[in-house]
Amino acid sequence: MSQSWLSLNRLFEAVDIPEKLVKVYLERHQEYFRFDEDDNIHVSAVETLKTIRRLYGDGYRKNDVNKYLEDAGTPIAVTMDSEEGEGLMNINHEFQEVRKLLKMLLKSYEEQNQEVLKKIQALEAKLTPDETINKKGLREVVSESDKDMSSRFEAIRNQLEKLKTDNQEREDKWEREGRIK
Repeated sequence: MSQSWLSLNRLFEAVDIPEKLVKVYLERHQEYFRFDEDDNIHVSAVETLKTIRRLYGDGYRKNDVNKYLEDAGTPIAVTMDSEEGEGLMNINHEFQEVRKLLKMLLKSYEEQNQEVLKKIQALEAKLTPDETINKKGLREVVSESDKDMSSRFEAIRNQLEKLKTDNQEREDKWEREGRIK
């Protein structure tokens, strides 16, 4: 077993919370815990359980605890049987991959934009006084290019939102059908 996964017995030892309470917390807030195929739990559960214990100790109720965890950015683990027959899959992992891709695309766009601006500045430095009159036209071309790239990123954002909505609808359907574990 990898160090990033704990058996339930090791989890009970690690959190210093009575076993019965840990089981209650795991059941009440199961969406915040990741399990593998062998029912081992991800090590992130240790801190999440300690936070839940503290919140209940401070008088929070279940919905308040969920709201706190959500606001704190605690990932929600949605695990289901994969339609492709690859065993269990975690939607959070898929979204993390998409986020990484978007960050790479944005970084690439910013780098390309900087290169274009440097080239424009180099060209502007070489212009004769008569040619500087047409400089405005060159800036308009670059501005149009920026608008085009912005439109592409907006389209990607829209596709991601649709993907998120589609996944939520699929998840709701699978939950109704009892396919989500």
